[in-house]
Amino acid sequence: AAETIRKEADLQAQKLIKEAESKGTVARMAAAKGAESIRKEADKRAAQLVKEADDKALMLVEEAKIKKDQLLNENQQ
Repeated sequence: AAETIRKEADLQAQKLIKEAESKGTVARMAAAKGAESIRKEADKRAAQLVKEADDKALMLVEEAKIKKDQLLNENQQ
């Protein structure tokens, strides 16, 4: 999902720059700045998704360890 967000942002950025190419230097500069902003925002969203997935994975691992310990304790009794 994170890579999809980055790819989509890159496509939007390229489209913005391409549309501005025929409109002059100021438009190209503005488009480049806008494209960079799009890419930065996509990177932030992608990083957040990765962090959320990592956090969820850690939580699941901890829950599995607790469950394993509970089962081992039950079997020892």
